[in-house]
Amino acid sequence: MLTILLVLVSIASARYMVKYDDGEIAIKKFGKCYQSTFNYVKYELNAMYVYTYTSSDCNNWIPSSSQVATEGVIKYNLPDYVAVQYTYNGKSCSISNEDGNPRETLYSGECIRGSKESEQFAIDGKNLVLKTFGNSDCTGSHKDMETIAELDKCVDKSTYSYKITSGAFEVFALLALALAFLF
Repeated sequence: MLTILLVLVSIASARYMVKYDDGEIAIKKFGKCYQSTFNYVKYELNAMYVYTYTSSDCNNWIPSSSQVATEGVIKYNLPDYVAVQYTYNGKSCSISNEDGNPRETLYSGECIRGSKESEQFAIDGKNLVLKTFGNSDCTGSHKDMETIAELDKCVDKSTYSYKITSGAFEVFALLALALAFLF
């Protein structure tokens, strides 16, 4: 019973720094070690200030900066999304430090409105796609559909790798974990 309570409290108290950019949503969970270009970084929230720390190994943290939380929006829950991209600093979707976490970018299913056209990320079979509509509100049939990436497939680039998974999988995984703690 205590385990269930601890899991629920940790989920309920999770806070994120969320930055929106045309349907893509960059997220950082406070207190978590994330890889950056040349080192690791973590963010801490104290009142309305975000403190940034850097490290070469996710252990020995050096204060880097503090600022009023303007880089993103502070959220207790993640916004709705159709897929999440995990970006790694190593090949084969691996991180060079086992304590580090990949960068996470959410793909929103919300309509991205333009003056004459609109776009919307969606899951089509085993692919993340970007649908383009001939109107400004993502209604009716789409006129074009661009495949962004195949889901659950690791893609190696020259200096990094990434994998995109369905957002529905994340929700079901959390539900399965919660059920496992009940029994």
